[in-house]
Amino acid sequence: TWTLRVRDDLTANSGTVNSWSLDVCPVAPPPGCAVPGPAENTVYTSDFEASDGGFTHAGTLDEWERGLPAFAPITTAHSGTNAWKTDLDNTYENSANNDLFSPAIDLTGVTGRTTLNFWQKYQMETASFDLYWVEVRQVGNPASARRLVGWNGATMTRSVGSPLVAIQ
Repeated sequence: TWTLRVRDDLTANSGTVNSWSLDVCPVAPPPGCAVPGPAENTVYTSDFEASDGGFTHAGTLDEWERGLPAFAPITTAHSGTNAWKTDLDNTYENSANNDLFSPAIDLTGVTGRTTLNFWQKYQMETASFDLYWVEVRQVGNPASARRLVGWNGATMTRSVGSPLVAIQ
C-alpha cells in the first residue's frame, strides 16, 4: 500500500499536483549474475546484541562505544538495545578522530556476487569540522580501499513545520 503525501507549511503560496504515479520494477541483476541471481549466503553478521561482533576501535580522543544510544538525535539501536555509536554520553570531544573496524571477514572461496549490507544512523556537522566515510579494504593492503559512502556536506539539520521542528 502506497500513499503520496504533499505538505505545504507556508502561508501565502500555492501549488498544484496534476498527477502522480509509482512504477515498481524488478531490479536488474548486476552484470555477470544469472537471473534471478545466485543464492545469497551470509558470510558475516552481527546485530551487536550479544557481543561487540569482533569490532575494534581506535583514534585520538576515541569516542566509539557499544550500548544503547541515549542522546538526541540518535536514541535507538536498529536491532534492539545495542549499537556502536560515537559518544553514548554526550561528551563528544573537539578534535576527536574515531575509527571503528570490523573483524577480518574471510571471503576465500566465496563466488558470485558479493553484497555488503549495513544499517547506520548518523548526524554530522559541516565537513569543515567532521568527515565521515565507510570503506572496505583487503587486510594488509590499504591501497585496495574502496569508499562506499561518505559525508562532505553541510550540517545535517533542517527545520520544518509550524512551529518549526529541527530534523536531525
